[in-house]
Amino acid sequence: MHGLNCVQIYGAEKLHEVLVNRMENKPLITVSNHVAAMDDPLVIAAILPPSVMLDAQNLRWTLCATDLCFSNPVTSAFFKHVKVLPVSRGDGIYQKGMYMAISKLNRGGWVLIFPEGSRSRDGGKTMGSIKRGIGRLVLDADNVPIVVPFVHTGMQDIMPVGAKLPRIGKTVTVLVGEPIEFDDLLASERKG
Repeated sequence: MHGLNCVQIYGAEKLHEVLVNRMENKPLITVSNHVAAMDDPLVIAAILPPSVMLDAQNLRWTLCATDLCFSNPVTSAFFKHVKVLPVSRGDGIYQKGMYMAISKLNRGGWVLIFPEGSRSRDGGKTMGSIKRGIGRLVLDADNVPIVVPFVHTGMQDIMPVGAKLPRIGKTVTVLVGEPIEFDDLLASERKG
């Protein structure tokens, strides 16, 4: 990303701080818009410091549609090895892939979710409706996760719909938001 494209990143230190300083067994969820097939690996690689990228044990798990990532034995094996969990579109929030994501969170893991449930239909100009999966992950994890949102633009130019290889010479802008902690909110809700 950095060598072949122009990447502008704002707020990456917020995610770095959480990755380095979160308590043991404190789960992390990152939430992002989804505009291109390669959003996850390319944007994540652009915003993480090398020390985190080289620590495979602590890298993110992400969710991907079964019909895209797990359609044959070769792609299934590849995506399992790069920490992708299968979800079936239209099967709701109580399906195997969601249970697997919660299991990763329960071990203090990091899960990346695209809350729209699909890629943007207009190249990221607007945000689609948010699905309930993010709520399920926050509410059903044993320990309340920290949620770090980020949004990006420009990936639709690097990996347009139908492209087989990424394009070069494009600009991607990534904005990382403030970490959101739900501990107090959920604790008061559970008491009431």
